[in-house]
Amino acid sequence: MPKNTMGEFIAILRKAAGMTQRDLADKLNVSDKTVSRWERDETAPDISLLPIIADLFQISCDELLRGERITQEQRTENAERVQQRSEESIRRLLNRSRTTLLTQIFITLGIAFLGVVAAMAINYAAHNAPLAFFIGLIAFVAAIILQISFLLRAFAANPEDAAFPAVADFRLTAAKTTYFAVSAVLILFASTLPLLLMTKHGFVAGIAASDWFSQGLLTAAIMFAICYALYPLIMKVLAYFKLVKRLPKSPALPRKTRLFLVLYVVIALLTTYIGGFYQNKHRYYTPVLGTYTRTDEITEFKQLVENNYYNPDLQRHESYFDYQISVHTDGKQVVSNYVDQTFDGNTVTTSVWNLSDDHIQEDTANLGETPYTHTSTISFADGTTTELQFTVKNSQISKIEINEQPQAGKPFVTVYGLHTQTAFHINFVTLFTIEILAGIGIYHYLKKRQNKAEVPA
Repeated sequence: MPKNTMGEFIAILRKAAGMTQRDLADKLNVSDKTVSRWERDETAPDISLLPIIADLFQISCDELLRGERITQEQRTENAERVQQRSEESIRRLLNRSRTTLLTQIFITLGIAFLGVVAAMAINYAAHNAPLAFFIGLIAFVAAIILQISFLLRAFAANPEDAAFPAVADFRLTAAKTTYFAVSAVLILFASTLPLLLMTKHGFVAGIAASDWFSQGLLTAAIMFAICYALYPLIMKVLAYFKLVKRLPKSPALPRKTRLFLVLYVVIALLTTYIGGFYQNKHRYYTPVLGTYTRTDEITEFKQLVENNYYNPDLQRHESYFDYQISVHTDGKQVVSNYVDQTFDGNTVTTSVWNLSDDHIQEDTANLGETPYTHTSTISFADGTTTELQFTVKNSQISKIEINEQPQAGKPFVTVYGLHTQTAFHINFVTLFTIEILAGIGIYHYLKKRQNKAEVPA
């Protein structure tokens, strides 16, 4: 059925209302000739009259312009078409915002990764672990600040609208993604904590790669566990401030399952700690390089200890446990000293700390100069005495024990080598890390399984 023109439709509406052209003209404050020209489609009503005409005949302006009445079915179809077009536009905007946020997050993760690289470079090249830690810290703080600002900007650009659930889903996804990114930066930060925590004896130095890796892996695993545990709380806080829609409630694990997990964590960590403590006490032993009981063995003793002490091949910095000379008659030992040597050209500066972190001496000598010479007088049980004078140059010696009044047949000098690691040992730090990650994995698996079981079929 062809549509009527607007003039024909006005004529049909006028006649249906029982009105003459004069009656309609009077109501619109125009002449009857004007109405006649409208109905013959010679002219059209002024645009300002369209709402008045539509209201007069109880139709919409859209129906007046179309020249026909719109059915309820047509109204529904038009509304659905407008809604669909609006949702498509919003979906395109959300996809664009999602891509922008992901790009920005990857940039911040790159900044955090560069912080780790810078910390490694400073630690290994400059031998300055505290400085390496704080340089990395600056990168981590900057990355987290940028991540939070990018999330707030995405929220501001996409305010939540009840008519468009896709916006609420986007805000929730953006919050989750940003939290995971912040957690990743915090885990990288935790991996650098050994640079600060393992700096010993109050002086600036780097730490070994093996120590950093094992300890850093443990601190990173602990931070991962903290971030995993805080995730539900952070989401609830965001929902409380209406930044994201409220998350669906997750059913709790059965009481027996939770008790099992707690017992697993306690027993595993406690067993590991006890094992690590025992191993640390028995992991190293000090070999005896020689014992001397007769005066004719002094020459052999000197050949052992008077070996190269200074190593000219050492470059810029070297730290080690220095040899120790213990002179006694009652069997008492003194603690080892920690020695830090810095080489500058042909000069070596030796700084010594004892285990209480007190700086006890600092010596400067040229490479090749004679190191410290020790002299002791040995009084044997038969009444004879001899003077023992030697210079320690052998860097493989950790301790020389001298008994100035030895009993008959007992050694007056005992030479010990460097601490030696036992053939078999377990890295309990790495084992701690594995147990923490395993505990989180078991909990996460059980939680997922519980959530699936709660979903109605």
